[in-house]
Amino acid sequence: LLQLLSLLLMQLPVETESESIHREKFSVLSALKLRGQKQSLVLGQHRSYQSIPGVKNNSKSPTFAALRLFLDQQEWYQVPIYIRTGKMLKQKHTYVVVEFKKHPFQKNLPDIEMNKLILELQPQERLHLKLFTKVGGSQNQFHDLTTTESLACFGDDCLPEHGRLLLNVFQNDHRHFLDFEEIIATWKFTDKLLQFAYEQKVPVILYEDYSSGPNQQYKIPKQDGFEWYDA
Repeated sequence: LLQLLSLLLMQLPVETESESIHREKFSVLSALKLRGQKQSLVLGQHRSYQSIPGVKNNSKSPTFAALRLFLDQQEWYQVPIYIRTGKMLKQKHTYVVVEFKKHPFQKNLPDIEMNKLILELQPQERLHLKLFTKVGGSQNQFHDLTTTESLACFGDDCLPEHGRLLLNVFQNDHRHFLDFEEIIATWKFTDKLLQFAYEQKVPVILYEDYSSGPNQQYKIPKQDGFEWYDA
């Protein structure tokens, strides 16, 4: 998820070479901050986790995490970033949602949602664009315009994911791999996250198998006036 985040937020690389791409991704990963509020992190554990062979009965290992982040860069100043992931949830779904600021005509209409760009990665690779626009010349009527485009590859020239990576290896193309600095920056952030959870005594909340996770997760975006996007 942090890799997806770095690809989404990074500056346009000066060159298409792998070193330029890795440099911009590292810039994002090294600037991630979990601001010091305890409300910025929710951890959970699905109810059947401790029944897995080899897991201790009193294990506090989290199987769910939801967090609120910021990026210490001018372009993303005070823009909240929300991440959540977990095991044994009700569906396997991976997506990235970008919500755009409301236009002036939308700000006075609280029931009108924000325009959204949605990158769906699993179970299908698709691009969604949701626009809330006026109906004709009416000042009070709006409709949701949704477009969907598949990002999947079709035909004999397409390779499965691992096939594409192997081809990159044969071609000595490092653009789709991590470099060592990216890995270190990711682990440094993860260590700070674990330290924060320990110092703030963030509880690991039990949640039911095949649910949406702990209900406390919904407080994270709500403190900024937002909500999780549930596909």
